[in-house]
Amino acid sequence: MDKSKKTNNVKYFQPTFWPLSYTHHVKGQHSICWEQYCLLPEEEKEAFFSKEAPLKNTLHAYFPGTQAPFATEIDADIVDTLVGEM
Repeated sequence: MDKSKKTNNVKYFQPTFWPLSYTHHVKGQHSICWEQYCLLPEEEKEAFFSKEAPLKNTLHAYFPGTQAPFATEIDADIVDTLVGEM
């Protein structure tokens, strides 16, 4: 994995959202959390993402919509497929 120089710039994901962009960002900027996630048993991976984040830390803060909020549960296996297995 290439090591990019750390930056103080905020990372913005622009539509369309590519899984590789997320993976690259998470591995480089949030490597400790990513490693923790990867080491979890499958049944605990889903709970890893169930923690509520403050609104300012979500995409909704940067992409306000005119539609009603939409929430859905995503299987941990699907997340692994989209983000890529380690």
